[in-house]
Amino acid sequence: MNSLERFLGCDWGSTSFRLRVVEAGTRRVLAEQSAASGIKAFAPLPAADRAAAMARFMADRLAQWPDLPATVPLIISGMASSSVGWRELPYATTPFPLDGTGCEVAHLEFPDGRGAQRSALLVSGVRTADDVLRGEECALIGAHALRPCAAGRSTLMLLAGTHPKHAWVGDGRLLSFRTHLTGELFDALSRATLLAASVDREAASGAFDPEAFREGVIRVQADGLSAALFQVRARQLLQGVASAANTWYLSGLLVGAELTEVAVGDATDMLLVGDERRVDLYRQALLALQRIPRGQPPPAIDLATAVIAGQEAILRHAPAK
Repeated sequence: MNSLERFLGCDWGSTSFRLRVVEAGTRRVLAEQSAASGIKAFAPLPAADRAAAMARFMADRLAQWPDLPATVPLIISGMASSSVGWRELPYATTPFPLDGTGCEVAHLEFPDGRGAQRSALLVSGVRTADDVLRGEECALIGAHALRPCAAGRSTLMLLAGTHPKHAWVGDGRLLSFRTHLTGELFDALSRATLLAASVDREAASGAFDPEAFREGVIRVQADGLSAALFQVRARQLLQGVASAANTWYLSGLLVGAELTEVAVGDATDMLLVGDERRVDLYRQALLALQRIPRGQPPPAIDLATAVIAGQEAILRHAPAK
């Protein structure tokens, strides 16, 4: 296992870039920076130009911390290893060990902007026969490190994000997962369909309306998603429901539809992974659907904390250059 005191953890998604200096062991964030320059900003470039542009961008970001030694390890997870990223890496496959040993990784060398070469460890994603994830493997590894499954039990890890993942974990391995488009559907439906006139997109970042949200969660179970979606419009026209309340109703419909098939037995635990706001939405929906194991709200781990823990585990097991 590699010795590690500090490391640089980069989470480079489709629309965002995050870079952290982390104290190993404690996983305390010593410094952090972010930008809206996700992979989509570089994707239109030809592969060679894209790699060079991403290398320059990373060098510019590292230059923000001139006193940080070049020997501090850098790990990059997320979409940087995709076909539109820095360098494409193949997916690892399930069953996938969650101790940090099973990732497909590659060492990158790039100019640091000060006349020297910098090294980075690029991490790939995971696939099943019919689904893929990239970036979430770090969160799953980290969540397992922070809250490992009890012996003889399985865990449904529910990663709450724009593209939520329902991941089944057992015996320290990721066995299967399913991706949902819940967040992206909310964005598209509230922006570019006839429902747009009946909702207030700003309300989604404002005060939570638990009653409207719960009503949506329950309604979609009875009507199905397509019919329930039109109720967003009908509620405004026939009942005068305010657009802010309709926003949370729409959110409830989509989260409720996502959770329709979620059911766990007595031998299965559930763990939520996400930011506090999203985790609370899923807890509310699970309560409304009476899907919470043994009647207790499932525990949760902050997504950023899980990613950091996963990156650390991968670095500790990474092969030498």
